[in-house]
Amino acid sequence: MRPGRRRCWALALLGLGLPARDLPPAAAPPAGSAPPPPASHGHGADAGRPPPRVRVSRTARGLELHVDGTLASLVAAGSGSCGSVWGALAAPLLALPPCRRTRVLILGLGGGSAARAVRALAPGAQIVGVELEQEVVDVARSQLGLDDLGVEVVVGDALDFLQREGRRFDMIIEDVNGGGLHKPGWIPVPGHDLCGRLLADGGVLVSNTFLNGDSASVVGAHLSARYPAVLQMTLSTCGNAVFVASGGTLSAEQLRAAVTGSPVLRDSSRTMVIEDAREHVRAALAAPLLVLPERRRRQVLLLGVGAAGAAAQLEILDGIELIVGDAVEYLEAEQRLFDAIVAEACYQQQPARALELMQGRLGDGGVLAVATVCGGGRAGDDGAGALLRGALPGHLRVSLPGGYVVHAASRSPLDAAAFRAALGQSPSLARSRGAMRIEPLALLGPR
Repeated sequence: MRPGRRRCWALALLGLGLPARDLPPAAAPPAGSAPPPPASHGHGADAGRPPPRVRVSRTARGLELHVDGTLASLVAAGSGSCGSVWGALAAPLLALPPCRRTRVLILGLGGGSAARAVRALAPGAQIVGVELEQEVVDVARSQLGLDDLGVEVVVGDALDFLQREGRRFDMIIEDVNGGGLHKPGWIPVPGHDLCGRLLADGGVLVSNTFLNGDSASVVGAHLSARYPAVLQMTLSTCGNAVFVASGGTLSAEQLRAAVTGSPVLRDSSRTMVIEDAREHVRAALAAPLLVLPERRRRQVLLLGVGAAGAAAQLEILDGIELIVGDAVEYLEAEQRLFDAIVAEACYQQQPARALELMQGRLGDGGVLAVATVCGGGRAGDDGAGALLRGALPGHLRVSLPGGYVVHAASRSPLDAAAFRAALGQSPSLARSRGAMRIEPLALLGPR
């Protein structure tokens, strides 16, 4: 690092994400909410529940498979295609080169709508579908043409399948449902970690979640902490949020172009919004650095790889010293004071202790930016907000799409208008400004 240039220390944490014991339960839908979004029934967490009531009905949209009152599959009228949700689940296949679209695993096969879309996009692919209920498979075979799709059907518990399966897949679609708007208790931990074990190098993991509840924020945070590339797809026709994660590279712009140009998905593309799941989070984490005068951006501590990405996109930091280790251990040993501390997904194991240490390492007039998920218990928005509100009087809460929340706090006053103006200083941050709701926490009252 050249003398006289700004310094930045980054701490990359191993095994990031919300620990299983801190995962919040999915919330019940509020009164008067929209009907539950479509979801397949390939879960395996409720083996003791009564058999599902399975029926197929013909509507103006086409053949609909309902399981326990929830729309589980659709074969669109006149086209044999599937609805927009299942098209969105299959769409990430286009992020892979054609030679890598050969092996696809679907957890939560239902009536085969996602498999139908995958088969249309990759006619030669080997498709394995796991479905918990034999009755669902029987109805799909007799009334929805499941056997015509060439799917290797496995009837059984999806979690058991993940634990015993040894094959690798180019894409894994996780579309399991624990009932209503709930994901089963093993999503995302250990389910998504087991999926990662079965992904081929550079493969993609796709997860269908519900915006009306906690599953989107919990799954998004978990995947963002474990994969360098995460996209989020939302649909204007329903309350689903589909996350796409990969150990390789993913481009929202390129996937949008591929979906729009696909004869299979072109109609569905009108209802899809595809964006980098962490773009707005990184912008909200980076903006407090721009609130500081330039002379106060010299000692910056970045906790978590996502925090390092937030600062790097500003191009205000010349070098990053990457330290691998535990955040609390590092902070306990560190004696320097910092102008800014930026943290993402790095303090869930000991949130109270980590936030206390961050405050202790913050210099006069410095700013602390912490990314959380809405709710989230001790390590989430509620816990971080309460801990920071009692210690740092200057405090902004930034709400973001997908259930993410960034807290910006300082011993000095923080102004929401200055925060918004800081976003406008950088073209890479300005496009996120409209996605943020920025509020002084003191005005919010008890949460």
